[in-house]
Amino acid sequence: MLLDSLKQEAKSHNTSPQRLRELAAINDELTRLVAANPIADSSLLGELAIQARNNKDVEMQRAIASNPNTPTQWLIGLAHLFPEELFSNPAYDLSILENLNFSHTFENKLLFKLVCAFNATTSFLEFAAGICETNIKRIRNKDNFQYFSLERQYEINIKRLRNDIGA
Repeated sequence: MLLDSLKQEAKSHNTSPQRLRELAAINDELTRLVAANPIADSSLLGELAIQARNNKDVEMQRAIASNPNTPTQWLIGLAHLFPEELFSNPAYDLSILENLNFSHTFENKLLFKLVCAFNATTSFLEFAAGICETNIKRIRNKDNFQYFSLERQYEINIKRLRNDIGA
């Protein structure tokens, strides 16, 4: 009964950031719920991201990648594991508005993974359309299987982009 009450508190949008920090220290289950709570502050999420990485806690990492208060550097760091969560996270759109070169900070390997994400945004695909063709050629000789699968997904997403904008 007490644990159920603590779970509700960890999920509540009315719980103070200080109380969320206290709840996160109790056990892993509560920590995951706190990581998913959009009220959790960015400093706590950064600490939880380190903890999740060190413990290889995939569910906590997913919750952090989905949280709109996650610091940008952690959002990028988790994008290779959770590309769909990146595009679903409102913090991604905000990061682009704050820094128009935000997507230019992605390494090629991450960029290709994001192009393959089923929910890649139109703006991201427009950005990728401008640079992917050149970058795909760069990795072609490194891993032909990866090249062909990424090139195919790139073509699918570019067709989707063209349909979205009526081109």
